[in-house]
Amino acid sequence: MRILILIIILHIELTALCQHRQRLCFSDQERFNLRGKIKSYTHIDYQPIFEQDSLKDLRIDDFILLPNNYKLEFDKNGYRQKKIEFSYMQEKDSLVDKGLWIYKYDKHNRILQETYCPDKFSMDTIKWFYTYPNDSTTLIHQYGTTYAFTNQFYKYLQEGWNEDFWQSNADSSYVTRKRFVYDMHNRMIRTEEYGNQN
Repeated sequence: MRILILIIILHIELTALCQHRQRLCFSDQERFNLRGKIKSYTHIDYQPIFEQDSLKDLRIDDFILLPNNYKLEFDKNGYRQKKIEFSYMQEKDSLVDKGLWIYKYDKHNRILQETYCPDKFSMDTIKWFYTYPNDSTTLIHQYGTTYAFTNQFYKYLQEGWNEDFWQSNADSSYVTRKRFVYDMHNRMIRTEEYGNQN
């Protein structure tokens, strides 16, 4: 069950934010619409509890499949260096560190490596290695240190106002493709999704 949850979390993380064009055009602070020299940003979701049409309480919302409580740490250029995910411990009524993301960049502020550890007691570290064979293509290799099925391959190709995204198993046994279409202001106006295309 833990493995399935890990796969779902990683799939949501990558597919929800898989528009690589945005990541290359803007710093992380710009994408989060943050201004000034910000060293860290903490996001905590609360769930309102109502009683007879009145707000009774606010409780920390802790959705297990997609961690929505986290802290981001930025470098001087506005790019993420770390993302610390928090988990809510009800018995202590507090947030505790859970998952950890670490990011490395090249001299052009392009991401070179992401490392994810689901919790400090886990050996299930997953790494993504980015290469840029030309100005319009990004290749990403995902390696899991514990489970072979976490090994994935991703490719981004940008041509004009289109960005194509492929995801496949390491052995190419399953391939999916997404297309993002942008307008002249670099805003996404359409997406298309194709399953298991070879």
